[in-house]
Amino acid sequence: MVEIVLSVLLPVVFEKLASAAMNKFADRSKEIHTELKKWRTKLLADQEPTVNQKNFSIVPIVGMGGIGKTTLARLLYNEPKVNQHFELKAWVCISHYFDCFNISKVIFEATASEEKKEKKFTDLNLLQEALRDQLTGKRFLLVLDDVWSEKVEDWDTLVPPFHAVAPGSKIIITTRKEKLIQQLGNDNPYHLNKLSPEDALSLFAQHALVATNFDSYPTLRLYGEGIMQKCDGLPLALKSLGSLLRTKINEEK
Repeated sequence: MVEIVLSVLLPVVFEKLASAAMNKFADRSKEIHTELKKWRTKLLADQEPTVNQKNFSIVPIVGMGGIGKTTLARLLYNEPKVNQHFELKAWVCISHYFDCFNISKVIFEATASEEKKEKKFTDLNLLQEALRDQLTGKRFLLVLDDVWSEKVEDWDTLVPPFHAVAPGSKIIITTRKEKLIQQLGNDNPYHLNKLSPEDALSLFAQHALVATNFDSYPTLRLYGEGIMQKCDGLPLALKSLGSLLRTKINEEK
């Protein structure tokens, strides 16, 4: 749905990815630049609120593990203009177990004053009431990173305090699984795709050889291509193996 687009964040990240300074961002600036250009054109249109629009909207980032979802979300989260726009922010790493109490607790501690952080909760309802009071009327940015749950019931349990936020609040969800996103009514999540073979080889060369290609190491190119194929276009794997092999500069090693 067009209306759930991150209208403040997408132009910011588009602008940054378009600059040469952002070439190091997951070493994927060209691909993400192209995708975000399409999204900016398509999704920043029709921003008029609808009758059923909530105060917050969901921005899903979907892709395989190691593809760069967290990197993109972190770039958005730490962007200075974003910090100026949102009054409160919180980042929660979810992983396999969707624990509503612990998630709510992390959000509360991230947004509460030092004095309020000292308060101890053992009941989810009381914790969420305090969180609602904390969020009421504030423009809020939340990142739920690496969500595995596909149960809409988990979301229904977590979300009540968020209804009190100010209009324009955003919830970024990074996930490998699209089922929950679809159940929440979002049919157009932002998909991060694998690197092309050319970009993957270049990324590996940058981390293994501190070069953009294998031109200065022609005898190592075949090995690089083999490793690139094994990594299947995943930036995290390419960067990790490249860094590990950085000191190995001859065939024998």
